[in-house]
Amino acid sequence: MSTGRKLYNFAAFQAGWFACVLGAASGNTWIGPFCVAILLAVHLGIARARREEWKLLALSLPLGLVVNAVLQSSGAVVAPGPWVGPIWLLSLWPLFATLLNESMSWVRGRYALGVAFAAVGAPLSYFGGERAGALTLHEHVFVWIPLVIVTWSTAMVVLLALQARLTPTVRA
Repeated sequence: MSTGRKLYNFAAFQAGWFACVLGAASGNTWIGPFCVAILLAVHLGIARARREEWKLLALSLPLGLVVNAVLQSSGAVVAPGPWVGPIWLLSLWPLFATLLNESMSWVRGRYALGVAFAAVGAPLSYFGGERAGALTLHEHVFVWIPLVIVTWSTAMVVLLALQARLTPTVRA
């Protein structure tokens, strides 16, 4: 896999994340999902196994609904909107799934590494979202951090299992 593709994928994810978080923080909650839709269309347009990639991205949505619902209903992470989380937060799930076969392809089949990545990356992402003003975290870190770690680690295992089942190993 080319370094250029991996760098593009990483940069596209970061751009989408910032569009979602900063859009929500400024009250323009439509900006992020709009940008994510464009990024997903481009991603699918250049994907090597488009149909399989589409399935992976689509299946990340119900997974995101469950994780968002657990975090929202527990009060660990609160983002204004429905109990399953606002659309900008939900749109980050397929965007995250785009990383699995590109810039995060190194985690394929490495469930423990995926869990470790989720255990560190997810809390940092939510903390960044709070600092930007897009969401609110529970006032006690010993409440929200364990819930984020457990939900995201579980989600990562599911995503990696879906990746293994749905998408072929792609060679450069």
